[in-house]
Amino acid sequence: MLPCSIKSILSTTLVLLLLTVPTAKAIGDTAKISWQPFIDASWGSTTPSQFRNSGKLFDEIVKSGKKLPHNNLKFIWGLDRVANFYNKAGDIKKEEAFISHSLKLQEKKFGKDNPLLASHLQKLAKIWQKQLKHKRAEKALERALKLIENSYGKNHILTINILKELVKIKEKNGQTKQAQLLNQRVLRQLTIAIPATSTAVAIINNKEAQLIKVEDNKNRQVELQQKALKLYMNNRGPYHLARINLLLSLADSSQRNGKYEETIEYLKSALAISENLKGADHHDLVAILLQTAKNYQFLNKPNLAQPFLQRSLLLEEKKHKNSPDHHEIAVIIYSLANNYRKNKQPEQAIALYNRTLALQQQNSQSSKLIAKTLNGLAQTLQAKGNIIMAEDTNRQALEMFVKIEGAGTPMATTALKYHRELIKELTQKIQPGFIIPTKFREQIRLLQTRLKALKINPGPIDGYTGPRTKKAINIFNSRIGLLPQDKGKEIPLTEVIAHIPPIIN
Repeated sequence: MLPCSIKSILSTTLVLLLLTVPTAKAIGDTAKISWQPFIDASWGSTTPSQFRNSGKLFDEIVKSGKKLPHNNLKFIWGLDRVANFYNKAGDIKKEEAFISHSLKLQEKKFGKDNPLLASHLQKLAKIWQKQLKHKRAEKALERALKLIENSYGKNHILTINILKELVKIKEKNGQTKQAQLLNQRVLRQLTIAIPATSTAVAIINNKEAQLIKVEDNKNRQVELQQKALKLYMNNRGPYHLARINLLLSLADSSQRNGKYEETIEYLKSALAISENLKGADHHDLVAILLQTAKNYQFLNKPNLAQPFLQRSLLLEEKKHKNSPDHHEIAVIIYSLANNYRKNKQPEQAIALYNRTLALQQQNSQSSKLIAKTLNGLAQTLQAKGNIIMAEDTNRQALEMFVKIEGAGTPMATTALKYHRELIKELTQKIQPGFIIPTKFREQIRLLQTRLKALKINPGPIDGYTGPRTKKAINIFNSRIGLLPQDKGKEIPLTEVIAHIPPIIN
């Protein structure tokens, strides 16, 4: 037995030793941390909050230093479930992280050449495309394509979606030729994969015809479209939209080849299917109605075009009933005005041209449609014999075309040529001694406006030939070599207007 004093000394010494020696970290603490809670949470999650908690739990375990288990398929699929949640939630950063982890683990488990990896590579490519990382996305897709080709062959149907995504990237990068070649490969593989008599082949044929359109191989394009049409007619089923698209493609081809009557037949068939499918009052019919009217105009049959234009206007007004000054309404009214003009109904045409101008001027003062409307109005006024107003209206159109497009552009050049024709007609009508009385205030106001544009002050634009207006005319006449007006005589307005050039800045 040790004396009590010795026991006390030993106890105190032991306590001091324990306090001064640092405590070692328990061996195997990290090993005790398990991925099982994450696996259970990821597989049991059904609500957004549960999935987010699974994601947080994953981050916490990773921070603890625990390595990801590459042999546990349930863990890998748990990562995929969480990634899918973040995909739906729109959190592409989180989605990218979980898919990347899953991809790395699958590479370790199955090998880097396994075709199973293609799915995750495609998902990552979509994420990188959203982040505008097109090069990175392209590499991922090319790797996915190679994995499928090496395992199943170059013409396997699994390559199609990968090729489609590569097409999108090529188009965004401006690589049109490469995109077209890939598109053609997609169509070839679809043709191999789908039975020749299937309606799906009709869709493929139509798609291929659209691609050939770029190459301008018209004969081959029409051949493919006719094959597609035959398949549609021989197959029953819910292929209405595909039939409509094909008929519209055929109509476009016929129209480009100048076969307007054939075009109208295709359009009428497409219209009938559309009416049956969507109803007679559906707005989608407008495009078909307008194209049908246009082809009747090509055939110089404006009377047959008119009901199609009027019906399209009613549908457009119905769609925009809360905004009656909508631009699309103005476009159709302008087309209808042109049709009345071609049908030699000038009063109706003038009313609709003015309505178009009223609608457009509420939206934009420099619209190309305004210039085109003014030009159409000028032609109608000319047909009615009002050459002075026609010339002024055309001049306004010419100035707008020059301002919007430039002096040498086709529309401006055409308007300028027409203006010269009007001036020629105007001057031919002026006979010696022919004078327009000053009571025609409209013509006088026009003259005052034109003189003011030439920086010759005619006084107020009021339609009266006061002293300042007469003085302005004499200034202009002296510039172009005409004799000054004698005091008290009427002013030959047409002669003056005929010599005033269009204002092009």
